[in-house]
Amino acid sequence: MLNLLLGAGRMFREFFARDRMVMAGLIILGAATVAAGFVSGRSTFQYALSTDARQAAAKWVGKAENQLFRQQSPAGERLLEQGVTIVAPKLFSEYRTRARGAGAQNLRIASSAREESGLLAGIDKLFSGWITNLTNLLDADDHVSRIRNFALLQPSGALVVRSNGFDPASLDDFLAETRFQAELYKSLGMNSTRIFDKFVMPGQAANEFQKGIIVPLLRGRKIIRVYVLAVDQSSAATMSKVALVAASMMTSLLVVLGYSVPTAVAFRRIRERWKAEDQIRFLAMHDPLTGLPNRVQWHNALEQALARAKRRGSLLAVMCVDLDRFKEINDTLGHKAGDTLLRKASDRLRGCVRETDIVARLGGDEFAVIAEDLDAPADAIPLARRICHQLSRSFDIEGHEVAISGSVGITLAPVEGIGPEELLNNADLALYRAKNDGRNTFRFFEPEMDASLRKRRSIAGELRRALHNGEMHIHYQPQFDLGSGALTGYEALARWTHKELGEVAPAQFISIAEENGLIGMLGEWVLQTACRDTRHWPADVRLSVNISAAQFVAQDLVALVRSALSESGLAPKRLLLELTEDVLFRNRHEALATLKQLTGMGVRLAIDNFGTGYSSLKYLTQLPVSKIKIDRSFIHEMEGDKDTGAIVRTIIGLGKSLDVTIAADGVETRAQAQYLRRIG
Repeated sequence: MLNLLLGAGRMFREFFARDRMVMAGLIILGAATVAAGFVSGRSTFQYALSTDARQAAAKWVGKAENQLFRQQSPAGERLLEQGVTIVAPKLFSEYRTRARGAGAQNLRIASSAREESGLLAGIDKLFSGWITNLTNLLDADDHVSRIRNFALLQPSGALVVRSNGFDPASLDDFLAETRFQAELYKSLGMNSTRIFDKFVMPGQAANEFQKGIIVPLLRGRKIIRVYVLAVDQSSAATMSKVALVAASMMTSLLVVLGYSVPTAVAFRRIRERWKAEDQIRFLAMHDPLTGLPNRVQWHNALEQALARAKRRGSLLAVMCVDLDRFKEINDTLGHKAGDTLLRKASDRLRGCVRETDIVARLGGDEFAVIAEDLDAPADAIPLARRICHQLSRSFDIEGHEVAISGSVGITLAPVEGIGPEELLNNADLALYRAKNDGRNTFRFFEPEMDASLRKRRSIAGELRRALHNGEMHIHYQPQFDLGSGALTGYEALARWTHKELGEVAPAQFISIAEENGLIGMLGEWVLQTACRDTRHWPADVRLSVNISAAQFVAQDLVALVRSALSESGLAPKRLLLELTEDVLFRNRHEALATLKQLTGMGVRLAIDNFGTGYSSLKYLTQLPVSKIKIDRSFIHEMEGDKDTGAIVRTIIGLGKSLDVTIAADGVETRAQAQYLRRIG
């Protein structure tokens, strides 16, 4: 009950100001309407009962006048039944005589009581049958008001005739009461019928449905007599009460219906707003794709976990988890499949941790874990192994069996002076080391990692400035025909000489460029610059430019090549683009379409570093390539290792069979050149 009241209170507080005003107005209006319904309903029924009493009284008096004073009846029957007593026979006789139009001498009243009794007996015989039953003159269905008793008075108030239902002494006392006298004078003064409530004889219990009616009869403008009627409306009591209850119920129902609709609408709007607010709060603290806590909530949870660990004197582990080769799956099967993979991977991560641990998605394919209450650094190893094992199991994604793995970077806390951001950064450094060490493994953070990362970040910043300031240059490496020794072309290689660092190795700054999104800018600069330089070379000298897999995916390569050729004026057949084998596996169908567009322009293609990647012979037959370039690692080992030499001979034979030119990368000695000539 308390919860219900609290919920109702919260709902009312959540009403908009306008809703509260409308609801308060409706409630007040409803209460007022119900009260007014009771009051007005009661007043209406009282008025209806009073009107009915007046009508019943008028009808009864009309019949009584007819039977008492005007109606002729055969002799021999009784004048009056047991229910009526003539209190003042002389006056009654005068009234009858005047009413019938006869002279007073026809009915003389004796001076003695005996004479008076005889006279009454004569009247009984002469005018018998006037009144059948004065207390039941009206039909039962005519009115709800029943005339139970009556009295006939002179205008002065003297009693002439009464019904035997009245106790004579009580009636005399009542007629003498001030209250009755006041009502009588009002009736006589205004010449109108007066109704007064609770017509009760002295000594009787009060009854609100027992009314008194004073009916004056006039001849011309003169009042000749007055009827006092006792009206019983008890039969109407039940009906009136039922009608009042029914009317009140109907009024209440109408009121409830009147404001229940806007109440329901307002309540629904509040519930919808609560739901929207809950959804907003959830989205503010959770990842919408996986339902895991997001970076904000994870950061708050880490702060609280650090405080608990310091208070308890325990350790906690912060882990960064990255899905290996996720980008390849996302590019190959599409973003929908990638989202499905992320959801399933997050489910597996939830299953790896304890209830007290927290798993969050920081963005992309990167997750984070907080594992509390560790006694020693080694306690984090079983969890890291479970994560790697679970993520290395294949996933069923839209009917495809997808194999990925997970790399984990671990850092321990609390460490004095190290906050949540530094901990996350350290775990990320350890994750980077795990990826460089072969993936599907875990590594703990070491301080040396931070120095290495700082250096790489510094180089990334310097590289960005070098590209903007034109500090890069191109080294053109010549290519020769081993058979004739003639120069066939040059390979354009980006070089960077830093004013402080000196010559930065391409393997170093190219990987940094790929990590920091600079490879597109670097590749575009190399292509445009090399095409402009080649324009001034002899017509039979060709240009080779390397295109990385990251550049192939990130840029519109066809538009970029078309722009470079157009601006430089270089003939497309003189340009050779060297691509690595993994380009095809980013998105095979789109990659093939792009390569065919390039060859359609007249540009030639070569597979670079052949033998180190997928080396699929099936795909080799589908690629529109004109050259295969043997990786330099094979060239360096082919003389001393017979297996490597066999691979080189196989690649050369394959090129001849496919009518594709074979190029050897990294030939540095005369012996290597002679070996290659000897094997073909």
